[in-house]
Amino acid sequence: EILDRFADMATNDPSPVVRLYLASAVQRMPFADRWRILEGLTSHGDDVNDNNLPRMYWFALEPMVPGNSREALKVAVAGKIPTLPEFVARRMVTGDAGADVEETENLKQDPLWQRTVQEVALGFIVRDVGEGGVLRHASFRNAVAVQTHPLNRKTPSTLFREFEVPTGVTTRLVLRVSHHPHGDWQLRVLAGNEVLANKIIGAKTVGDDEWLEVTVDLSPFAGRKIPLTIENRPNGWENEWAYWNRVSIVSE
Repeated sequence: EILDRFADMATNDPSPVVRLYLASAVQRMPFADRWRILEGLTSHGDDVNDNNLPRMYWFALEPMVPGNSREALKVAVAGKIPTLPEFVARRMVTGDAGADVEETENLKQDPLWQRTVQEVALGFIVRDVGEGGVLRHASFRNAVAVQTHPLNRKTPSTLFREFEVPTGVTTRLVLRVSHHPHGDWQLRVLAGNEVLANKIIGAKTVGDDEWLEVTVDLSPFAGRKIPLTIENRPNGWENEWAYWNRVSIVSE
């Protein structure tokens, strides 16, 4: 079986020339035949600094993202090419098919952060993270949490995606957030320039479990594609870390 042979070569052949050949060939294959080969190709961490291979892997994966976003993200996250998760995330949320291996103008920070944030905010891109970076906590106040911090006193850290709000259903953005034990932060949710929510997340606002659930109604935007931004804004500049347990869009 030719696909089995290609998949084995993609995983086990030590030659980058062979992988370049496979990366070119896989771009001409039906989508259903690409997954196993791409899983093997992207498992080679030595290819990160190659001038061509990461680009070729992306060219093969990119057309499949719109209709197979979860599968594409799974391949990218499981692989060892750190630019792929950020490119898949960007393609998912912005429709930008022009992402390139050298094009990281808006995502210059650690690309592994994009992979981490998918655990609690699937489909969102994280931007402008400051002190401490993006960290995953297996248990923060008895829950999995991803931590962010504003870039500086004037620049919030943000989670971003574009989303087409469906018609005929109720659509909500649901957040579960917490704060540093010795600080608080300002949460803002925006659709474009319109502020949909504005709350201080701190000891005085969270519940008994030290988490706050925030629900934002997106139904008024039904039938429209909106740029959705969730901000971790500074508030006094003292322990401004945000902790995210859930960031999801629910339609029912």
